[in-house]
Parts: sequence; structure tokens; C-alpha cells
Amino acid sequence: MKSLLTILALLLAAGLRAQPAARSLSPAAGRFVFGPATTLAADRELLPLARYAAPYLGCRVEERRTADGAVVLLLDPTLDLPAEGYALDIAPERILLRAPSPGGVFNGLQQLFRLLPAEVYACRGLEAGTSVACCRIDDAPRFAYRGMMLDLARTWIDAPALKRYIDLLSYHNINKLHLHLSDDEGWRIEIRSHPELAAVGGFRGGDSPVRPVYGKWDEKYGGYFTQDEMRSLIDYAALRNIEIIPEIDLPGHSRCIASVRPEIRCNYPPDTVSTNGYDYRSAWCVAREENYALLDDILGELCALFPSEYIHVGGDE
Repeated sequence: MKSLLTILALLLAAGLRAQPAARSLSPAAGRFVFGPATTLAADRELLPLARYAAPYLGCRVEERRTADGAVVLLLDPTLDLPAEGYALDIAPERILLRAPSPGGVFNGLQQLFRLLPAEVYACRGLEAGTSVACCRIDDAPRFAYRGMMLDLARTWIDAPALKRYIDLLSYHNINKLHLHLSDDEGWRIEIRSHPELAAVGGFRGGDSPVRPVYGKWDEKYGGYFTQDEMRSLIDYAALRNIEIIPEIDLPGHSRCIASVRPEIRCNYPPDTVSTNGYDYRSAWCVAREENYALLDDILGELCALFPSEYIHVGGDE
């Protein structure tokens, strides 16, 4: 009986699609065919996005507004769509993608990729003769904030892997990436006025004062991003319509920085016992005036580095 119900449920779900339906979809006759002469034509402001899309589609990039036999990217503030919306018009002679903002153009490109064979994501260009059905799609994301959080403090991920993660998020129209850059287990961003925070706190085990979570105690492992590396990641994400939001966890979850700068802790009596089992030594002492000068340095550098609207400061425990 259980197997029969499972089969019935699968049959009922066969017509469902995991992605949201477009606001408006109008099929049309014919197909646009990609070939060696197909180009990517774009406004000057959209040339970076055209160059982004070129390896996926295998097209040469040109700065112009209209062209037959081309994928044309245009900014159009007159469109009656939200800022991240787009109008994708596929005709036999050309593909026209219009949007009120570069973010909308990027979302429209992702929609175009989804209409093409999955090989488009190999980023090696389309085979000559690849075609896409003609249609008109008007769409926009339903939610302004579409985010993911990545905990880099507990598990270090280097820049190439993080860029791949950003690519995957962008394919799904995620536009916010919250990076958890500090916790008990690690400090992952260079603070130039206090380089020891990352140089020491970015590693666990071995001669590091930060104890390991897994692995051998005598092996040192971990890493951190320099500010130049993070700036490159910010730019990489921004081109893909993703804003990186940094988080430094305060005042709790700070065992790592307290291991490097033990003076940030409160002066607890030797016989202090935690009533809830938590390590009370893993928090900033909010009563120590000296701590605010260190926090000013840290947050000042983060505000200068990240163009995001928000800087996350945790706020737990």
C-alpha cells in the first residue's frame, strides 16, 4: 500500500516545476538559431555583463544598441517593471533583453540560459545550430531580498571555491550573500590595524592558541581573506547581482578573538561557574571601555571595505 501511495504521489507531482512561473509568458512561432556570426550587442554600461555572458553563449561582444543576428542587451527605464525585472523578447532574427537596471539584465540572462541546453553552464560556448524557441517573457523577482548565509568561520573556504559558490547562487537569482566571518572557531578577514586577528585567529591547531575542532591537534589548518582578496570577491559578486554582507559576531561567539586578545574578556573570579554550560570566556566584556577602541578599528575597516548597506554584528549571547 505504501509503494502504491508513493507511485501515486509521484504521478501527481510529475507536472510540477520547481521554479516560479514568469509573470507573463507569450509563446511565438519560430526559433532563434545561434551560429558563428551571432554577437552580443550592448549599451556601454552593460558591456561588463555582455563580457560575462559571452563565454556561456560563445558570442563576440559589440557596443551597439540594435542588430539582427544578435543578442541585444539594453537598459530601458521606461519599462513598467521593478528594478530587477526584465523583458526578454526572442524572435527569429534576434534576442532583445531590456531591463530598468543592470540587475534586471543579469536576471534576464539567467532566464535565457535556462531556456538553452544545460551545456550552456559549461561556459564553453554553444554549438553552432543551437536554437531557442521564440517567445516574450516579462518577469521580476517576487522578493527584494533573496539571500544565503555561508559560515566561513567554522569551515574555511578559499577564494576559488567561494567564487564557484557565488556562480551557483547567481544561477538561481540569489542577490545577497551573508558571510559569517568570525566565531569561536575562526577569524576570516584581514584587519590591517590589527593583523594578528586574522594571522593568528584564522588558523586552528598546531601552535595556534585557537584549539582545533576536528583533525589532529598538532596540525595547523585554516585561512583568511586579505582585504584585496575580499575586494576582488565583492566585485566578482556585484557583477553577478549579488551583494556581500559581512558579519563579525558580537559580543558572544568570540572565543577566537579572545584567544588572540584575551584582554577583551571580563575579569571573572577564579571560581566562576557557568550555570548554563556555555564558555563564559568566549564573549567581549561590554563594560571594558578599551574594547570599544578595538571595535571602532574593526568596524571602521569593514565599513570602508564593504559597500553593502548593512554590516552584521551578530548580537547573540
